[in-house]
Amino acid sequence: MKKTITLLAIFICTASLFAQNITYELRWNSSSSLYELYVSRDLTAVAPVTTGGTSSVTIVFPTDGASGTRTLAHTSESVSTYNSAGIIRSPGASSGNDYYVFNSTGGASYIGVLNANVEVLWMTFTPSDGNSEARLFENDTDPNSTDTGMMGINARSEFFTITTAGANDEYSENILSTETNELQEIVIYPNPASDKVNIVANTPIDSIEVYDILGKQIKVLKHTNEVEISNLNSGIYLFKIWIGEQVQTKKIVIE
Repeated sequence: MKKTITLLAIFICTASLFAQNITYELRWNSSSSLYELYVSRDLTAVAPVTTGGTSSVTIVFPTDGASGTRTLAHTSESVSTYNSAGIIRSPGASSGNDYYVFNSTGGASYIGVLNANVEVLWMTFTPSDGNSEARLFENDTDPNSTDTGMMGINARSEFFTITTAGANDEYSENILSTETNELQEIVIYPNPASDKVNIVANTPIDSIEVYDILGKQIKVLKHTNEVEISNLNSGIYLFKIWIGEQVQTKKIVIE
């Protein structure tokens, strides 16, 4: 009986390690003319989820031609560093699209970075032509690496974590992209700031959630347009601003 219970406990524990889901969301920031990629996990990362494995994200643009010149600069905003894995322009399998593939080799700890249902600004992308019509690669819908013109490049979205049970791809799905111009216009000042941050919106703000760059929630404020920050350490913070069912995330530098 003890052996049976022990095996059942091990099975439940192992299964729980593989129950997590990672989602990607790509947003166009019209004020900065760049895309922001947010990553969310449905459960907080705790031991033995100690390190991140390899991960991949592909940004898909309407093609500017097989001989196109569009480039896509990127920054890695969180703990994982990404590099370009190739540009696939107007492949035969999907001639109307260009694919910009980015990979990370992982190795960083996700503990304290990925908390349950808290989005983290993971990367930014700046197209050289200012094109605002990009989307994320759709696994099993967009072409595979062996399809015509894909050059053998794996463009699938992946997000591996390393646990005591091995590597597990936690990527689940893309969240529907949100364009900034569909949301309430929000202005934050000053930025950088040292004492107080003011938030201006056309309609009343319901709540403001403040997170550090690792995704840890610092404070939550209700029905206010001011955030006192004099007690916060210097660094980069994310302000998640809710107006009704709409939400915008702003990066703030505190000096």
